[in-house]
Amino acid sequence: MLLDFIKFESKIRFNQEWNAEADAVDTAINPSKTLKYQGAIFCCVSSWFNYLPTYIVANKDRLATVSVHSYPENVCNGNTANLYTLVTSHNAPTSVYLKGLPNATAAGLEYWLGETNRFAISYSYPP
Repeated sequence: MLLDFIKFESKIRFNQEWNAEADAVDTAINPSKTLKYQGAIFCCVSSWFNYLPTYIVANKDRLATVSVHSYPENVCNGNTANLYTLVTSHNAPTSVYLKGLPNATAAGLEYWLGETNRFAISYSYPP
């Protein structure tokens, strides 16, 4: 999902695309709309974390959970890492990851901090 997520030109378009996908699933297997969705996995870009409260409010009736991820260190291109750097470096303050929590709580959604403080390998993606 992250690859698709980065390609979107705007958050409005992202929300439209996400809902189109959910609509297609609903039509195919969830006509009563009893199934709920994980929603997007938000990671690594502060502007998307800032958008998260709006996304939750706009989609709260279809969501069951929201997940945010953090990869503060990578071991790509010969980079090395150790436990100390993993737990002491952050690519964004914790408050950034929690921006959607009040909206999720108000909507009765689970708010997951998935894959936080992980090493990752990142690749360059075409624009």
